[in-house]
Amino acid sequence: MSDDSLSNLITKYGLSTHNINAISILTYQFIHAGWIHILGNMLYLWVFGNTVEDRLGSLRFLIIYLACGMLGGLAQTYLIPDSVPIVGASASIAGVLGVYLLWFPYSKIKVLLPIIVFWTIANVPAIFVLILWFLTNLLNSYASIVTANVDNVAYLGHIVGFLAGVFFAVALIKIRNRFDKV
Repeated sequence: MSDDSLSNLITKYGLSTHNINAISILTYQFIHAGWIHILGNMLYLWVFGNTVEDRLGSLRFLIIYLACGMLGGLAQTYLIPDSVPIVGASASIAGVLGVYLLWFPYSKIKVLLPIIVFWTIANVPAIFVLILWFLTNLLNSYASIVTANVDNVAYLGHIVGFLAGVFFAVALIKIRNRFDKV
């Protein structure tokens, strides 16, 4: 796909203050700015998504996934209105991370860690990986707002998607507990 074709696709189906409608709120989640963007998202979905989907079932997983993406995209668009059109599944996947944090905080995640000049693979509890991920996004969001340096990453969308996932995880726990008492 040529750069012009991708630019036209992003303008038409990406989410921005100039293009907020029922279609773009969904389609922006399925367009990516390049291979690195989509591969990064797919890595996080591969590591965390299967476990969450197994617990939720495919339909509930899809609903929460899309809802987190919608909420994250809308927050990014409304709270930082002059940003470029946003694309990608990052807010949706961030929602999956939020669910994972609450339901599987001590599951071990294999991570590649730098130790001085060497790299090693370590099993780290998910709570450390996900809190570090969240804090990194929070600090990057703050820094980009304070410095007015827009680096075309929807950090605020990531944060809101993650918090939406946490909300859905808590809501589902409360619903399950209510039915268990009956």
